[in-house]
Amino acid sequence: MASNQLVTTAVKPLSMMKKLSPFVYIYEPESIVAPTTTRLRVPKLIFVASWMDAQDLHIAKYITRYQAIYPTSKIVLAKFVYKESMSPSLAREVVEPAFTFLRSELDAGFLSASPSEPEILMGLFRLIATPFVTTFVTCLWIVHAFRFIIGENFMAVNWRVLNDLDLVKQTNRSYIYGKADVMVDWRHVEIHAKEAAVVGLDVRTELFEGSPHVSHMRSDGERYWRIVTETWERAIAAQ
Repeated sequence: MASNQLVTTAVKPLSMMKKLSPFVYIYEPESIVAPTTTRLRVPKLIFVASWMDAQDLHIAKYITRYQAIYPTSKIVLAKFVYKESMSPSLAREVVEPAFTFLRSELDAGFLSASPSEPEILMGLFRLIATPFVTTFVTCLWIVHAFRFIIGENFMAVNWRVLNDLDLVKQTNRSYIYGKADVMVDWRHVEIHAKEAAVVGLDVRTELFEGSPHVSHMRSDGERYWRIVTETWERAIAAQ
């Protein structure tokens, strides 16, 4: 007897993106329209580095919001898994598809090796135990910084690398953190931010009260995304 039950297929949270590997996804909008005025300039590319062992369902909430705010921007997602991240050789293999894609965007002329204004908005979640949003002038600096980061002692060296202006060329950076985060000490975040300011980076700190680890968006989404957009706008205004 034939069954009358409907067969349903669960939609995967990251189905809006193309899967390059188990850890790297890309999103390319169907049409990319060049902005006509300075006020409408948007990131050409958004690079999202997720927190350790983040579930796709949670990552997707950030991706869809970026899509809503910047519908013409390409998005690269790098997922980080604790096991792979602790091994330099495995870590390089995990993120290599992201580097390959960035190089292809340079070769195709979509991104410039020496742009006159910021092109990339980047969201780092717990890569260095210091979450922040930042803007990059060119993706070459992302490639160099990430290759260096995943090749050495994970936390201590990463702390230093992301404040090394010889390796990381940024326009500005916003730290988003909270005192209720039991995994990332808010005082460590502020120390890193102060060190970044000392070396000349344009730094903004945003302390959330009461929101636990990687829950600041859920705690106050309006404020969270205002910080993200203002970070990009500040980079553009500085040009």
